[in-house]
Amino acid sequence: MRVNPKHYLLSFMLCLAGFFAPYSAYAQAAIGVSSAVQILPDRNATLDVGGTPSVGFGPRLFITWTVENLGTVTLTDITLVNDLDATFGAGNYGTVRENQYPEIIGLEGEGTINRNINYNGSTDTDVLAAGSTLAPGSILTIRTEVILLNDISGTFQNQATAGATELGSDTSSTPTEFIIGSYIGVAKNATVNGNEVTFDIYLEAFGSATLSQLSLTENLDGVFGGGGSGDQDVPLAPNYTLISAPVLIDDPGTLNLNPGFDGSSDQEFLAAGSTLNGGSTAQIQFVVRVNQLIDQGLGLGLGEYQNEVLVTAEQPNGVYLLDYSDFGTDPDPNGDGNPTDAGENDPTFFTVTDSAVVGVAKDA
Repeated sequence: MRVNPKHYLLSFMLCLAGFFAPYSAYAQAAIGVSSAVQILPDRNATLDVGGTPSVGFGPRLFITWTVENLGTVTLTDITLVNDLDATFGAGNYGTVRENQYPEIIGLEGEGTINRNINYNGSTDTDVLAAGSTLAPGSILTIRTEVILLNDISGTFQNQATAGATELGSDTSSTPTEFIIGSYIGVAKNATVNGNEVTFDIYLEAFGSATLSQLSLTENLDGVFGGGGSGDQDVPLAPNYTLISAPVLIDDPGTLNLNPGFDGSSDQEFLAAGSTLNGGSTAQIQFVVRVNQLIDQGLGLGLGEYQNEVLVTAEQPNGVYLLDYSDFGTDPDPNGDGNPTDAGENDPTFFTVTDSAVVGVAKDA
């Protein structure tokens, strides 16, 4: 039987088509992008405000972007555009002008990431410079720091857009919503009676939003030293003893105390599920007996101590908040509704002496 040569040619062409089909059928270009916001204590910084060098003070934000190559081909000339004028309004913010920003937090996988150090969210809105690439499955995390100006407050939304040469169109993140004017604040006071110190911690939620995921931590070993070591047969007593566990003096009804708190191996005051409604306050009290005086090594001297507690919380949209305690009973001494202002995170200072009757040395 004779076979037509044309049939061989047709079969060969079909084999070639089958060989190249997997690439054309399965090679895909896809990108994912998201943004997150953290609200941090106020600070001064050198800024770029719409292309103009400036110095400003105000609420401090971290804006963090995550870009992921969701496809099967390497993405080239990646863009990451975030127009902050659209978020805050032109002139109401500045990007911090320090060489590390935008700052690469992490790169999982392979890629070439070129930061655009001129990014300011206004006249230059691309976080990345030309030539940035990302291999399939790789994830880039990068952030910048922003200082808010002009006492702006309210609810804001931020959205970023990512693109690449291989993509037919850009991809936008789900808008991130956050509240400026919603804060968690904390103050700490110490009262000394002999070698016993009564600590009072004051919490307040500023703004109208209910704050969740509250965490309040205290490192008593860092204050008094751990002690408890020495010769195996004659062990040393701990430098301090927790003689009265934390209790709620002002109970808003939404905080759950952690019964395992000891300030050493367990430094968390609050149990899971603790929240604080907007405008609500709380007061937690506990008592420590100082068994042995130490010098903290801070130039304070024997028996002189200082420290701060840290509180963190989340807004309803998941935005992270934090505050370091101020000395005294008021988290916001100047009454402007922002407990993170300069001068409102002073360490709590107190003195304990061998002869024992010493009070708080100063108040905030």
